[in-house]
Amino acid sequence: MDFERVGNTERNIKKIKRTWVHIGVTIMFDRWSDVKSRSLINLLINNIYGTVFFKLIEAYGHDIGEHLIVQLVIDNVSAYMVARTKLVEKRKHLYWTPCVTHCINLIFKKLG
Repeated sequence: MDFERVGNTERNIKKIKRTWVHIGVTIMFDRWSDVKSRSLINLLINNIYGTVFFKLIEAYGHDIGEHLIVQLVIDNVSAYMVARTKLVEKRKHLYWTPCVTHCINLIFKKLG
């Protein structure tokens, strides 16, 4: 293992995390199922200084600190759309952006 690269990566991540409180963040996540059919979410946090893999979580129930979140980027499947509507109604400071990759995949699927 290249310990110098690991150290550089850790320092870069710390620099990015320090910017979160000053300019806010965008939460990006992707749900998937593992071989045991557990629903898992890859959680990444982004702002203009970079993207950081935050954690892998099972389903829900973890708090990042909602005062830091300014934007949600999620698939536009119906279950997420209901959740988005409820979140944006309750938390007026949130912005929602559909996942471009998911939209393009839906277009290709329709084109067949």
